Order: sequence, then structure tokens, then C-alpha cells
Amino acid sequence: MFVRHAHPTDCFYLYNMMRCLARHNNSTDSFHITQLELQNRLFQRKEHQVLVVEQDHNLEGYISFNIIPENESSAARAIISELYIGDSEEKRKEEIAQALLSAIAKEAEKYKCMDIRWGTR
Repeated sequence: MFVRHAHPTDCFYLYNMMRCLARHNNSTDSFHITQLELQNRLFQRKEHQVLVVEQDHNLEGYISFNIIPENESSAARAIISELYIGDSEEKRKEEIAQALLSAIAKEAEKYKCMDIRWGTR
């Protein structure tokens, strides 16, 4: 198992995982993105960064986040917008979650972020 930045070729799998997350959160009515738009948002406009967990050429989960740069009133910070872990046994889910959270901690350190937050700027 390893964590890496998502590639444009991952969009099909990311899209399917995002649809699963929307179903889980009972928010499929508000899920209005296409695979092409997802690819554009992630890799052309770079609206979010995404890290994925890969095992034997299969994506098992992802974490989507933004790095908010330092400004005169606040330090840099990482903002997590989504965390998804695919179907697997509980111990495996914990391993995947730990791998993703460790990876985002490294990303935050790289950008000198003072903290990591869930979903709010």
C-alpha cells in the first residue's frame, strides 16, 4: 500500500468513489459533476489536491484538500474537504485512514502549515 498524488488517469475511479461518498451522505441530489469536469477542476484549474491510497493497482481511498497560504493575518493551513475509504475490513480501513492522514501531515509540513482543519477555511 502506498499514498501518492492523484493523476488524471485516476479520474474514473475518483469519480466513482465520490459518487459512493455522496450516496453514503445521502447527497446524490447535489452531486452534479461529470468526470470531465472533475478532471478539469483537479488537474487544469487545480482547485483541490488529492492524495490516493493504491494497493495492487487499485485505489482504496482518497483525501481531498487545499493548502491555504500564509497571509498577514494568519499562518498557512491545510483544509481537508473529503476523506473516502472503500469497502474493506475495519482494520484495513484504519490502516488506509492512517496512511492518508500521515500523508496530508507531510504535505502540510512541506508547506509550513500551522494546522490541518476539516472543511472550513
